[in-house]
Amino acid sequence: MDKTMVEETTIKDLKDCMENNMPVLFLGAGFSREALCKKGKLPTGSELADELRLEFVKDKISEADYKDVEKYNLRELCSCIDALDKDNKTKREEYLTRRLKGALPNETGFHNLLVDYPWRRIYTVNIDDLVENIYEENDKEYSCISSSKDIPRKSENMELIKLHGSVRKPGDGYIFSKKEYNDLIGSKVNIGLVEFTNEIYSANDVIFIGASLDEPDIEYYLQLYENMQIKRKKSRIFFIEPYPKLALEQKAAELGATIIPWTTEKFLKFTSELEYAPERAERARLELNRSMIYRLQDDIKIFKNPYESNIYQGYYSTWQDVFDRWTFENTMLDSAKKSLDIILSQKDPLKCFCLYGSSFSGKSTLLKQLGYYLHSMGYEVLEYKGRFLERSVLRNYIMESSYEKYAILIDNASFYYKTIERFLRDSYEEKEIVFLCASRTYYHTRKKYYLEGNCFCDLECKDKIRKEDAPIIAQTLEEKDSLGDLYEFDHDSNELYREIQRKQSVVNLIVYLTYGKEMRRKLNKEMKFVTDLPLIEMKLLLEVAIFNNLDIEYYPIELFIGRYQGVIRLTEEGGISNLKVIDYIKYDDQGIALRNSLLQDAVLKSNRDKIFPAIRELLLYMSTYVYEGRQDVWMNVFQALLNEARLREKFKSEKSELGTLFYGIKQEYTKVSYYWLQLGLYEQGENNYAKALSHLKKSQKIQPKSFKIQHAIARNYLKYANVQSDSQTAKELFEKGEKLMLDLIKSKEYYIQKAKLFSVDSYVLEKVRYVEKFHVKLSNKELNEMRDMLSEVYSPNDSYIYKAMKVFYQMLCRIGKQSIIRMDFNSPYYDIMKKEFAGDDEFENTIYCEE
Repeated sequence: MDKTMVEETTIKDLKDCMENNMPVLFLGAGFSREALCKKGKLPTGSELADELRLEFVKDKISEADYKDVEKYNLRELCSCIDALDKDNKTKREEYLTRRLKGALPNETGFHNLLVDYPWRRIYTVNIDDLVENIYEENDKEYSCISSSKDIPRKSENMELIKLHGSVRKPGDGYIFSKKEYNDLIGSKVNIGLVEFTNEIYSANDVIFIGASLDEPDIEYYLQLYENMQIKRKKSRIFFIEPYPKLALEQKAAELGATIIPWTTEKFLKFTSELEYAPERAERARLELNRSMIYRLQDDIKIFKNPYESNIYQGYYSTWQDVFDRWTFENTMLDSAKKSLDIILSQKDPLKCFCLYGSSFSGKSTLLKQLGYYLHSMGYEVLEYKGRFLERSVLRNYIMESSYEKYAILIDNASFYYKTIERFLRDSYEEKEIVFLCASRTYYHTRKKYYLEGNCFCDLECKDKIRKEDAPIIAQTLEEKDSLGDLYEFDHDSNELYREIQRKQSVVNLIVYLTYGKEMRRKLNKEMKFVTDLPLIEMKLLLEVAIFNNLDIEYYPIELFIGRYQGVIRLTEEGGISNLKVIDYIKYDDQGIALRNSLLQDAVLKSNRDKIFPAIRELLLYMSTYVYEGRQDVWMNVFQALLNEARLREKFKSEKSELGTLFYGIKQEYTKVSYYWLQLGLYEQGENNYAKALSHLKKSQKIQPKSFKIQHAIARNYLKYANVQSDSQTAKELFEKGEKLMLDLIKSKEYYIQKAKLFSVDSYVLEKVRYVEKFHVKLSNKELNEMRDMLSEVYSPNDSYIYKAMKVFYQMLCRIGKQSIIRMDFNSPYYDIMKKEFAGDDEFENTIYCEE
């Protein structure tokens, strides 16, 4: 192919990228070339270095040293300047602000063409305000993010993300010296890099203008992109650079990127001539893809033919598995369809149906099967696989799309229940929307109160092979030539069906089909493989097992790439005689999980002393990505890894282990309210209530309106009162906590009302303890108030409120006040009374709160 054809093909590819994918724009120093400022032309990097040398270094060092400094690049020069005098850093930043502020296009005005294309996001390493002035002079709206204080809010306007600071916010600092670059890569200096990393993981197309790759942080994140083995689609990267250096050519080759030898002016004229102004519906569709919300109709277009599934080897199910009937259409699916049909028959146009269950209960596959069911009924099916659920993007698409019915699938959904509840309170005109969700049991039961009160129902997903399921499973495996060791049984025989049912669950059947009898014996008897794996693979396996044990649905692929890419390959399984970590895990473009549950306990047991160091290491690594107020995948994982109650329960932790963990990450999470909340609960668990209160107050200072924090503070006072020996001290503490807790119980604020049951539960349990320990006499009015608040939040399926009612009833029996309870066959107290007479074991007082 000759040079002309290559250029034509490249330009066509660029045009396709800009008209069909709305790429990200990344601006390096070369973009500002030929722009103007107060002193004339805006300086290039080398010109700025010359100025800084004369201003801060000339005559400050020897002539011989100065000759060496003349060879320094801008980054090295700024480090040298800062080292010469402790005040130089401040003076240098003041000089940069004066020199680069007020940047404008030159007399030709070609930079103004930037606004002719509907950029969604522009990243820049330039601290000048050229882009801001271009948008303002052309009356175009935009949002600017230039520091960790500016959390992206997903507005409809173009987002300008300034990675190295802004002359409009000099107090936030700049990124110029070596130390500043190192801090940027290794700590929370700027949320912009987190956003840019998300662009890479989301496989969005990127266009670089004037990026010489001299910036170490950009080189670092491009290296992450290069290392990615798993991509949903292949991203396209373009470098617009008229005189590309060898380093850029080499990097482009490594990335599979394209270099277009154009000036900024030529590129901007090209974008202007596109006259690209997508219709609102098209823009909404593009935004949907950028947010990693995928349309089933688009997935269907890329189905493989022929197709061989990996589902029987324990891998994640795919849409094609469901469409091509590789999944089992068993009694669980029938039950789910019936429950879904009931909620679909409701008049409310906004509905939510949740599947919940333990790990390996098949809920993710069942979610897709229900999605297929709705697809066959004419619903537009959308699957969320992103890192941050954007309401505005989803709403815009639904309002602009021509469909009337929508099904939105969200796996690992419990962390998004509050966001989903906000969807359910929106208005979508005449459109019908059903959210199909799947969650682990623990988090579902603790967060579902957000959804209650809406058109909502849930169904427990149980992985149990029933007698009537066995023939269905056998027929499916036979049709797919996947019976494995089951071929030894006669086709359509009762013996075959009994053998399938003997596996008890689909996950056990999958283990059998994957590894056969030999591996099953190996897994059950020796677990020798746990120590046979290389140390680095064992480390990853331990971390994935920790995630699963804490009910975190998957180990994010970003985490794997950052920690293990290039060291562990997610390919080339070892086989029965040479097992590797890949033989025990599954993965997709979202993350990694165990293929089956058989090895989790063995991995954790054989590495018991490494569990808490591993969690600490993970939390330290993640600290760069966790931001207050940002409910994304990083915050979700952070909260699950640091949940004090779960760590105690799941790992039977010792005091020293939890203390070392919590205080060992303190410096990295000082600005995160959830850290201080969990630290307070840890100290509370150690009966250090004064310390706990201090930490909880610190958490409240960051998030003053948080119900969870207000609840924890009130509860801390109540619990503190109940460990006192002096009744007067206890009275003062209890009354203070009681007032705070009753304020929550009586609050009319919407989300506090929805969470009222947690406050009632805690209040009643602690009140009973207080009354009985200090022999406090309660008036009938107080007893009636406690009875009424329990009745108000009572639900037949809520075991925690039931337990609180039991404790309350037992107290009434002891003080002879049972008469305040209405006792009939429909009363929950009637059931409690029956169990009392039957001599059931005394309920162990446990206070529960969604934390």
